[in-house]
Amino acid sequence: PPTEPEPTEEITYRRRKRKQRNADDVTDTGLRFGPDVPIEVIELSAPQLESPEADQYEVIDHKSAAAWRSAPAATWCWSTAARYCGTSPAPA
Repeated sequence: PPTEPEPTEEITYRRRKRKQRNADDVTDTGLRFGPDVPIEVIELSAPQLESPEADQYEVIDHKSAAAWRSAPAATWCWSTAARYCGTSPAPA
């Protein structure tokens, strides 16, 4: 006997259109605010690089991130990562 196909359920949905942006909305750094917005810079360095044994460490990475806060300012956060490369055991 022929078997009937299993019933299928049709699911539909709609997507929102992306917001139309002008070419001048994004700056050359990829940000969407102009030079009139104050910028707060937060620098986070590796504490090992400021110690007396700083020459025993090497910088392995630099990271930066930008954030738009609810206050009328932008925040840039810069951080540095270091690793121990000395000959004696790494300090605790």
